[in-house]
Parts: sequence; structure tokens; C-alpha cells
Amino acid sequence: MSDADLVQTAIGRTTMAAKLAIFSDIHANFPAMGEVASHIRDNDYDGVYCLGDLGGYASEPNGTQELVMFMDCPTVLGNYDEGVGFNKGTCGCNYVKPFDINMSPITGS
Repeated sequence: MSDADLVQTAIGRTTMAAKLAIFSDIHANFPAMGEVASHIRDNDYDGVYCLGDLGGYASEPNGTQELVMFMDCPTVLGNYDEGVGFNKGTCGCNYVKPFDINMSPITGS
């Protein structure tokens, strides 16, 4: 019995798998977004989706956003995007425990 037959038997119908490209948390890192876009361009995906968090942290939010807009893929609002876009003061991704606050300069170097 083939894998397809097993799937059909298990769920009672034939399904078709899709090859998806899903990315998120680029955080204004334009060179990284360029690599993601190149990978997507060079491969055959059935769909491309962005799970948000395009801004913050790195130095090129405008270029990053423009590239994602050019890719014309559905994009959802990330927690960072929501925090900035709705002036919430925090995105829920800040360090609050003293140990984490003390360690944050080490992880950023």
C-alpha cells in the first residue's frame, strides 16, 4: 500500500499537500529579508505567508517593509507591530525579570 493510499484510508479521502513558505520576525533586518526573498524566488512554493514582526531592532524597517509589500504575500500583524502600531508601550517581548534584564546586553553583542 502506498503512502497516498494510507492517507486516504486513514482520513477517508484523498488530500493534497502544499509547499508553503512561512516567515516572521525579520525585525527590520533588510539583508536577512533579502535572503528570505531570494530563497522564496528560487524555489517553487504554492503559497507565501508573512507572520508579521517586520519592524524593530535592526536598522532598515522601511526597506524591509517595502520588500515584503513587493512580494505581495498575505501578512498578519505581529506582537511587535501591534505594540508600535497601537502605541501600547510594550509588545510583550521586553525583559521583566532581573536576570533577563542583566543578561540582555550579553545576548545583543
